[in-house]
Amino acid sequence: MTKIDNPSCFKADCKFLADVIDRIPDPIFVKDADHRWVLLNDAMVEIMKVDRDEVIGLSDYDLYGKEEADEFWRVDDLVLETGQQIENEEFFTDTMGTRHIISTKKSRYIDCKGDRFIIGTIRDISRRVEAEAKARAHLQQLAHAGRMVSIGELTSSISHSIGQPLSAITLYASGLLENPQQLDKNTQEVLARIQEQGERVKGIIDHLRILLRKGESVREPIEPASYLTHIVGFLRDTLREKAVTIELDYAKSLEEINIDPIQIEQVIINLIQNSIDALTEAQTPSPLIRLSARVSDSSLIILVNDNGPGIPAEHQQDVFEPFYTSKKNGMGIGLSICMSIVENHQGQLKLTPNKTDGCEFILTLPLAHPRA
Repeated sequence: MTKIDNPSCFKADCKFLADVIDRIPDPIFVKDADHRWVLLNDAMVEIMKVDRDEVIGLSDYDLYGKEEADEFWRVDDLVLETGQQIENEEFFTDTMGTRHIISTKKSRYIDCKGDRFIIGTIRDISRRVEAEAKARAHLQQLAHAGRMVSIGELTSSISHSIGQPLSAITLYASGLLENPQQLDKNTQEVLARIQEQGERVKGIIDHLRILLRKGESVREPIEPASYLTHIVGFLRDTLREKAVTIELDYAKSLEEINIDPIQIEQVIINLIQNSIDALTEAQTPSPLIRLSARVSDSSLIILVNDNGPGIPAEHQQDVFEPFYTSKKNGMGIGLSICMSIVENHQGQLKLTPNKTDGCEFILTLPLAHPRA
């Protein structure tokens, strides 16, 4: 758009006013009926991050993106046509790329020649809006934390209530297995799995009791290859039910790590279960999860990746935040707790997008005996 050589008579007649409004701390601007900038005070120049002389005569489309410019023109036209003063919240991006939330008041002015102008005043409310959003989020976290306290109390009660019957079930299964000659092979396998799963649940309950008492975790040297294979065994029924294939990629024996086996097991199960849920919800053709592990210098690196829909780039920084969830009925505590467990083990948990589909979680844990 061509710049105007001579600003309107409004600017000439109001030279004194222009000098005065430059001293006003709030941004002020004037546009003509063709939406061209006629006047900007110093505060407006500062917030827009522009050169005043270069802006005069330009329109919003010369300065902003189409979405922002469309909205400015829509409101400007309404003010010009109706003469109504309009106050609303708008967005604009300055020349440095910073997005501002602004409260704008716009009024119509008609000069002695009958030419119409828009006079606008702006207040940058970005910080206020951000502070209000943080306050709302904090209140939501407090409310959720209160519910979590109740869940903790309920969990303690449940763990106490089911502990004894669970021990009895495990004991009965063990007793029957003491006389395997009286059982067919299939019954033996079922009883062995009952015993195995019972011991696993008992271990989880014991750890819940420790966590509820704020006790320290119990760590021991673990050989990762057999440990990972053992964990996948717990999920085989779920994988079969959901028709998800899992590939294991690690050596038969890896250097030991010193961990709380129940806690890290929960981390790995959570990561695999998240992949299963994502693959199932997206109805991914030929759903596949790959669990791999390798030793690098002083660390064990465990990778869990899938060929599912992945996590949108704008949410990848949020997945480890407390109470963030993309699941319809999720509580948003799984990955946050996983991160806390891993950091307590002096490890790291990261998310990286795959080059094609899906995503990859990288779990890094220190070796029990680092290489020299």
